[in-house]
Amino acid sequence: MDINKLILAKNSFFEGVTSLDRKRENVYLRAAFANAFRPISRVIDLGAVLHRDHSSIIYYCKNHNSMIRYDDYKRIYDKALHIKSKFLEENQELNIDLLLSSIKELKEKIKLQEKTIEDLTTYKVKYENIRKVL
Repeated sequence: MDINKLILAKNSFFEGVTSLDRKRENVYLRAAFANAFRPISRVIDLGAVLHRDHSSIIYYCKNHNSMIRYDDYKRIYDKALHIKSKFLEENQELNIDLLLSSIKELKEKIKLQEKTIEDLTTYKVKYENIRKVL
């Protein structure tokens, strides 16, 4: 699957959840998405989309059979399969809502990066002032 469609599918599946922590719900989300899309995507692409190393994707796939026994995971996995089927339909046109949510997510990331740059610039100025005094 094309990485751009994979990103759109991720945005549709995660519905704004962007946390990278190790809480069970978030791990289940990433694992379910990876396992649903693994047959049609490259491991490295899935890793890039989920902000994980390719070895994490392999780990998710390896543990799929043991996780599928849990109702929480099975429900999330079924949702991921549903999203996958929507994106595999022939003549699938890009959904405007998905594109807008992707743009919104990217704008939020840009704002965070700009805030980081602003903070670093402030620290740089303080550092230079201290250096002049010494």
